[in-house]
Amino acid sequence: MKVVRQRMIKPIQILLLPVLVILNACNPTEITGSGLRNNIIQNDGSLDGKAYIYRDNPTIYEGPNYGPNNPDMNRIVDKTKFEFITNNTTLTSNCSIDFFFYGNYTDSLANCVRSLSNSTQTQALPRKSDRTYIFDVGTPEFYQVNALYHINLGTKAFFDKLSFAYNTIHALSAGIPKSIPQYLKDSDMFWFKSVTNTDSKQFKNDFLTSYSQCHLDDNASFSPAGPTLCFGGSATHTNFYFVQDPTVIYHELAHALVSVMMNIRNGTANQKHPLRSNLGGYGYDEGGSLNEGIADYFSFVINKRTHFGEWALGRGLNQSRPMSESDAIHITGVEETSEGRLSYPQYLLYDPNFPDDPHEDVHYAGQIVSHYLVALTKSFKNECNISTESDGGHDKATSYVMLLLAETLSEIGDLNAKGIDDYWGPYSNNTVFFNNLDFNNSYIWSHVNNQATYRRFFQIFSKNIYKYITGNICPSFDKNDSEKLLDDYGLLLFKTYNNNGNSTKDRSLSYNSVVSFIPTQGLTQVSENNRRKSVLVSKQLLQLAEKTDTNTDRVGFYIIDNRTDMQNLLTDLLFKGFTVPLSTSVSSIDYNNNNIKVSPGEVVAIIPNLQNNSNSTMAGVQLLASDWDHVHITDDTTGNFKPCVIDSVTTVDQGGEAGNTCTTTDPEYKRLVKNTSTGKFPTSAAAPVCMVQLEEGSSTRWVSQNEFRKKNGLSLLDKDCLGYNSTGTTDTDFTFNPHECLVRFLPGANHSFYSKIDAQKTYYESVVKESSNKTFNAGNLMIMEVNKWIPPGTKFRCRMRARFNNCTDCYTDGTYSNDDYIDSELNGAKPFQIINFDFDVND
Repeated sequence: MKVVRQRMIKPIQILLLPVLVILNACNPTEITGSGLRNNIIQNDGSLDGKAYIYRDNPTIYEGPNYGPNNPDMNRIVDKTKFEFITNNTTLTSNCSIDFFFYGNYTDSLANCVRSLSNSTQTQALPRKSDRTYIFDVGTPEFYQVNALYHINLGTKAFFDKLSFAYNTIHALSAGIPKSIPQYLKDSDMFWFKSVTNTDSKQFKNDFLTSYSQCHLDDNASFSPAGPTLCFGGSATHTNFYFVQDPTVIYHELAHALVSVMMNIRNGTANQKHPLRSNLGGYGYDEGGSLNEGIADYFSFVINKRTHFGEWALGRGLNQSRPMSESDAIHITGVEETSEGRLSYPQYLLYDPNFPDDPHEDVHYAGQIVSHYLVALTKSFKNECNISTESDGGHDKATSYVMLLLAETLSEIGDLNAKGIDDYWGPYSNNTVFFNNLDFNNSYIWSHVNNQATYRRFFQIFSKNIYKYITGNICPSFDKNDSEKLLDDYGLLLFKTYNNNGNSTKDRSLSYNSVVSFIPTQGLTQVSENNRRKSVLVSKQLLQLAEKTDTNTDRVGFYIIDNRTDMQNLLTDLLFKGFTVPLSTSVSSIDYNNNNIKVSPGEVVAIIPNLQNNSNSTMAGVQLLASDWDHVHITDDTTGNFKPCVIDSVTTVDQGGEAGNTCTTTDPEYKRLVKNTSTGKFPTSAAAPVCMVQLEEGSSTRWVSQNEFRKKNGLSLLDKDCLGYNSTGTTDTDFTFNPHECLVRFLPGANHSFYSKIDAQKTYYESVVKESSNKTFNAGNLMIMEVNKWIPPGTKFRCRMRARFNNCTDCYTDGTYSNDDYIDSELNGAKPFQIINFDFDVND
């Protein structure tokens, strides 16, 4: 589910009982401003724009037992040297990046970062009359200055490494396909670019705002809404602030930088895509876990320490996190050996501070990512012969990793969907795409149908290791080294590198079809001898949970329908950055009766309980209730259809279709909505997942909701349907669809994610039952509107699609040497296990 995503520094406990959702809320406490200080100093010009700063957190300086109440920051501040903050007359910074390969010059952006105290402050702090930023230690002004100092430190490191990545890859042969575009120097997409649609709730500004003492208890966050950084304070310890810990500043800044890297390809000098990509949604998903792991790693990039949050998280909350298996905080058995690595999926729920309490959370799952990236950095230092450099090879090795991250994230987040470029810009063919299906549907593909998971990320990441590190920068770190290390972490989840450059809709078209200087690309296979820990499982062994003689308490799904919790979920629901329009005239939480059933008029959360029938853990399980090509449209006037026979559940006798368009998957993704120009429905389209059972005489069949509402005596007009009276953005994904007149899964809440399902268990038994609080995660649920005019007793079938990361038959086509399915095939059934969700609507 997508909301205004705030990437938090620590877990926010979202308690989802089988029938209850409790969402934590912030309890703002006013931070009293001290006012501008008048302590003017003598400045001969050498102190212009400078200030006192603290270089690290109190735990590092004073030891693990110092504090947490009333830390004396005078003991922490380095008064032996003034540090430069900014030449600007207000507390803002400029951004610059050097480009060398295509001419030696610097591209700069003025006022790219603003440092404020909290959201009540609207103007950046002015420079003092003595032209310094030296304020009394411990004042709000002091913390604003120090926040900007450390943000500057992080942004400079980022731009240096992005410059290294750009100049390194573009010095290579033009025939090597690259993701970081040559025109980055012209597009200025190396920093935030605001969206132009005023309805959007995200990326409103071209600059990043930091709130050094924001109103947030026991946490810190990055939000793409501003974008903003928010550093909160302790709810229990006096004068304890998260901004006092620079590792937290680097971590939250890294979330912002991940957002930048995700959008590097989403603009040129003359055109910016109307949307922006995010890595991760709401609640648990693996995009969020990747984001957290990368953010932890960035702290290591800056300070070289393999532990994060010693002060803000460790001293205050006992939740600091390690990034190396050699850290003393780990349990016995975790060590820097092939057998002892923090591997996937074994350690997905592992909190080293409380190892006996498994918890599904992006921060804990992200530890696998941070540990792998640190181990990879160490391998580069050793294998690439740079460990003897003055800094032990840290700068160069982390530059290699940041190059790989920038290339990988920019490919995953590519909304222009081109995937590659011509010499001086995107290639001109606007009908052939190589990433995320196509321009119009790239957001759905990159954030829903083919969202960032450990499999997708590390397949692309490994492709880039093979292409840039093994193939060019450091041949001594070879393919076997890469695959073995990845497998040590259980992340060798793919069979090939998917590096042959197929187009998204036609396997016969490749890079060379549109860019002549890129030669035909070969498909690189994973060496199966390197796969020891990464176990692959068939999708056929995944189903909706069922009761058995030995498991009499198993249920197929859980329902949440109380008003308060549903209101909390709906308040910030977004899709594509827009507020999701609701059907308040025919479905509203006012109808919710808390009877743990699906009743007319309700807005409910559904948590399918999936079951693993294999003898190995399934991990990274995605469940989709988004539109897909699973019907044969029989009438372009009404859009009515027959469901395709894709499994043994919905048969021809039940109204199914086994021929016609059901034999192929439509490569063009379009919704089953009426064309406003022709007044006709498409003859082939992606249909809503939910069908309804229609009884006519002695026959019973599954039909479209549009057909049911007109044949079952309801005579519902369009205005009585879900989605018709909704207001808000005109985005095509919110267009009225009569085929979801009666029930519909809301955009942004039509897919769910599950960390893992253990062998021969359900998700509930694997994760929820084993946790101390016995709760679900918000990422597990989907939200469904139910029309108030539905007759009680009406039966629905929703054909959901599931797949998981360590699946042997979800991603590759054996007909093509285990090449990955092309993007358009994700519009159909082939890559997925079909999960039939049947329910009745009852009072």
